[in-house]
Amino acid sequence: QEGLAWSYLHRAAAQQMNGRPVEAEASFRKAIAVREKLAADHPTNGDYQNGAATSYVDLGIMQRELGRPADAIVDCQKAISIREQLVRENPTVANYRAALGGSYANLGVAQLASGRSADAAASCQKAVEILEQLVQDFPTVTDYRAALGWSYANLGAAQLAGMRLPAAEASHVEAITIREQLVQGNP
Repeated sequence: QEGLAWSYLHRAAAQQMNGRPVEAEASFRKAIAVREKLAADHPTNGDYQNGAATSYVDLGIMQRELGRPADAIVDCQKAISIREQLVRENPTVANYRAALGGSYANLGVAQLASGRSADAAASCQKAVEILEQLVQDFPTVTDYRAALGWSYANLGAAQLAGMRLPAAEASHVEAITIREQLVQGNP
């Protein structure tokens, strides 16, 4: 069944790239249905739960790119709901924590696209908090540092949109510092 979900996701990507967003959304929803069934049939398999959440985030990204941030917000919130439960039940699985941080970041970007800068800043701040803890727990994992850099940049963009200028600059300085460190460590 997971293979079927992946096939729907790849078809959705092709449809989206070919300028057929309505068909792409239908394929995303089919992938979500397959993954939700897998998650329901195997409730102790966190990877199936996480897969369903990933599909919601992917759909939300497409919706945001198509100028439908309100729909993107709904789907990102669904992903967050799934992933918060996953993290509560599996607090030692770092990848679930990272995915939760990414879901909050995507929610923040969708909220910013809808003109909700205060909500966007709150979501991006949550992403930063989750990812800062991951970086502290796993200082050698560069993917977590990179995600933290992106989250600080998104937070800065939300703060800038809300005219919180000193905070925006501080967030962008953090993003630059993290990214400079990544470049120095991985030229």
